[in-house]
Amino acid sequence: MSSYDAIVVGAGVMGSASAWRLAARGRSVLVLEQFERGHTYGSSHGGSRIFRYAYPDAEYVALALRARPFWTELESEAETTVIDVTGGVDHGDPSAVGAIAGALDAARLPLERWSPAEAGERFPGLRFDREVCYQPDAGRCRADVAVDAFARCAVARGAELRDRERVVAIEPTVDGARVRTETAEYFAGLVVVAAGAWVGGLVGLSPIRVTREQYVQLLPREPSLEWPSFIHYRDALPAYGLETPGA
Repeated sequence: MSSYDAIVVGAGVMGSASAWRLAARGRSVLVLEQFERGHTYGSSHGGSRIFRYAYPDAEYVALALRARPFWTELESEAETTVIDVTGGVDHGDPSAVGAIAGALDAARLPLERWSPAEAGERFPGLRFDREVCYQPDAGRCRADVAVDAFARCAVARGAELRDRERVVAIEPTVDGARVRTETAEYFAGLVVVAAGAWVGGLVGLSPIRVTREQYVQLLPREPSLEWPSFIHYRDALPAYGLETPGA
């Protein structure tokens, strides 16, 4: 039975990022992925995701601030661009936007408050009917690029990444855990379970209700317009969007 300092279950963005940081600390790391690397069965694939500091919860703002230097480090190490800074706007429900502005102010992050007319002049592809909070450091994370960069950099630092090897059981021991796959058995003092929709059966969290979220891609009427990432707070769930170059 092969032994490692850490075993990471799942090679999506959470698992690959964890493997990269563990390997950077000099740990021996094994990453086990049930599908092929970069698959589209989970929630880490696609062209882009929003990167932002604009949260109403101060703890989330602090986490984003702590994370940002690691994104820069990843870009340097992988020699690729992962974060595009486009700015981000939050608008709609005044209580939601006000809480976000308060959290940004408390963290001493730059923000601008615009009237609907000012925001429409700055981003004419969008329409606003209430005050807008603009945070210039927000943007988009290139999702597929990020997952690939995390995995490549983890492997470059010594991590082993094995795809098409499905974990069937994680058995805690006094000093770690045994991880069984369909073909082998491993041991590690630390196991990071980043298995997404499959996590319940591995760590006893069943039942987990998995939903499929639908998004829509639209071609802008005017291709030359500049697009921020944006979140519109409304009575139901917030609506969000961002540009995905090439899509």
